[in-house]
Amino acid sequence: MGIYAQATGVLLLFAFLFLIFMAAKSWRWHDVTALVLIFLTSMFFVFLAAAVLKTHQEWRTRQQQLAKDLEQEKEQTQLLKTGPLDLLAKEEASLRELKHELERVIADRGRVWRQVQFNGAQDNKISLRFPAPDVAGVDTPPPAHRLQPKTILYAFKEIEDPEGWSVPGLYMGEWVVETPAADSVVLAPLQPLDQTQRGQLNAGGTWVLYEVMPHDAHYKFAHLEDEQIRELLMPGGWHTRPPMAPLEKYEEAVDQYLRDGEEATPADPPERTWIEVELTQPWTQDVDAPDAVAQLPTQVFDVSGRAVTPELLLGGTAEFEPGDKILLDAEAAEKLIAQGIARRGPTIYKRPLRDYAFGLNEIFSRIRVLNEEIGMVTEANTEVQAAIDKGKKQIAYRTDEKSKLTEDLAFVNKERDAMKQYLSTLQTQYNDVRAELYRLYSENLRLVDQLRRIEQAIIAAVRQQLAAAEQ
Repeated sequence: MGIYAQATGVLLLFAFLFLIFMAAKSWRWHDVTALVLIFLTSMFFVFLAAAVLKTHQEWRTRQQQLAKDLEQEKEQTQLLKTGPLDLLAKEEASLRELKHELERVIADRGRVWRQVQFNGAQDNKISLRFPAPDVAGVDTPPPAHRLQPKTILYAFKEIEDPEGWSVPGLYMGEWVVETPAADSVVLAPLQPLDQTQRGQLNAGGTWVLYEVMPHDAHYKFAHLEDEQIRELLMPGGWHTRPPMAPLEKYEEAVDQYLRDGEEATPADPPERTWIEVELTQPWTQDVDAPDAVAQLPTQVFDVSGRAVTPELLLGGTAEFEPGDKILLDAEAAEKLIAQGIARRGPTIYKRPLRDYAFGLNEIFSRIRVLNEEIGMVTEANTEVQAAIDKGKKQIAYRTDEKSKLTEDLAFVNKERDAMKQYLSTLQTQYNDVRAELYRLYSENLRLVDQLRRIEQAIIAAVRQQLAAAEQ
């Protein structure tokens, strides 16, 4: 098209030049000049009109293509929002389905505040500062947290995992909101902090706050490798958690997580054994709790496993067709098998789910009781130690007294020995004196007897003389 236009233009130019040449013989010079200028000006406007036509053509083509793309984008947007209307079409995840799936995933999580900075502690209370919201194109950003007084929060210190993500690390306890501000909040503990938690208050780093304690679920660990699970649960890994129980307990817990979803063994208890059954007949089951409205907003399922939250309500009974495979607990599966509704499949081990809020409260309650008992034992030990110290002082006093008494006893024994020796000497002298006295007494008796005989002889002689004289 462009070559033909150029050829036509060249022919017209030559035709114009020929006409000018022929007209110049009879026309005046200014008429010829004006005609040439008019021709040149018209050619300029022809080129401008051609450019406008070309531009219009390009923009009209582009507008048509953009309109077509817009319709396709509208159809794709509608497809992403609602999914395909044709049931035979390829099934793709729609925005509604993904939103519904997201609601199912976070139905039991509640609100979460990450990267919260510690802002100081005073009078057993702490102040936390929230990061500024990154809202582009908004003059007045929304509030950072929207927390109300008396809101209960579960706090964790954040640590970095091996991939560089900030994840909850150390549990910092249960707190209640006292004074919320625009970008900060003052919290008071609902439970006494242990020694580790108190030591982490002024250790820096960021916190993460949960409105609802994270719930345990099987799918949360299903995507992890065995080594990741072991590294995550065992003490001393990248999370630097110290061991708080014998390693056998950790190995037992790790084994539960590793075997979760695998084939069960005869040693597994019935409550941990689930059976995959294949339906042979149509089967219906109520999956919505009848009193869902009356349940607590944080409760997802009732005690029988039926849905409570509006996001999970089906609005009727769940219908299953023959050939569908479902996983049921052992009791329900055995009932269907006994009724001939289903055929037995493989048995699956399901680990016990843990209530973290209850478990942590129970652990900290036991820790408080143990701390009180430790305090009582410590106080008793102090009293016993004081008694022991007092007894030691008394022992030292009595030992010193005994030493002195021993020295006194040695002196007494020495004096006793001297007295014994002196007594022995006195006894010898006594015996000698007594023997001498006995000898003298015997001699005196002999002399007395001799004197008596002499006296009697003298008396007899005198009597004889007196008798002789009287005669």
